[in-house]
Amino acid sequence: MTGFPSFDLGELGTDGLEDRLNEVRGDPTSAARELQQAMAEIRGTGASEDGTVAAVTSTDGTLMELTVDPRLLRKGSEVLAATVMEAVNAAAADARGQVGEQLQGGTNPAAKAATDLQRGLDNVIDQVLADVARIQDRLR
Repeated sequence: MTGFPSFDLGELGTDGLEDRLNEVRGDPTSAARELQQAMAEIRGTGASEDGTVAAVTSTDGTLMELTVDPRLLRKGSEVLAATVMEAVNAAAADARGQVGEQLQGGTNPAAKAATDLQRGLDNVIDQVLADVARIQDRLR
């Protein structure tokens, strides 16, 4: 015996807590997978101002495609490098912008999943806090 009074947690209203938590939170791994898949499908596109270089990047900045007008090669390596950098940076900015739109726009399934996940977690926390307060009240 530990010296603490024993009591049945079921009497404190905690029975079904796990079921309520599961119901409220849904499946967070599914929402995370949807969001990850949507982010992986994003491709940013960009071009140099003069149109001689076009680039496509992923959300992590990986260069996926690069198209260079052969006429640009005659202008020297410094011009080529600067023009490629301009196009790649434009593509990366486009990808970042699309990520922002995905996360802020409620119509996108990935954004909806992320929002639902956050709401579910908020609800779980609210439920747990309410149950803890109820238990504390009953123990007094």
